Amino acid sequence: MAKPVRLDRRGVGEVLKFTARDAVDALAAQVADNVAVPAKYNIPADAVTVRRYRTDRGAASVDINHNAATRAQITDGILTRAAAAAGLQVTSRR
Repeated sequence: MAKPVRLDRRGVGEVLKFTARDAVDALAAQVADNVAVPAKYNIPADAVTVRRYRTDRGAASVDINHNAATRAQITDGILTRAAAAAGLQVTSRR
């Protein structure tokens, strides 16, 4: 008979907060590098930024700090394409 497994919640939390953080940061940087903004939007490359933060785990966001960024995402899906090129699956929130 198999022995019951006991989950070390504190240990799992440490992994999610700290150990996985480097992988999350690297993936966010890759998404930012993959952003290809069509010339029609006149968005400079330095408008794409990566912000690291922590909730109950390490996290990062890729932002485009420009007025035309929302239109570029809605029309051309520039962040969605960049995330897909990095191997991420993007789904809508509901």
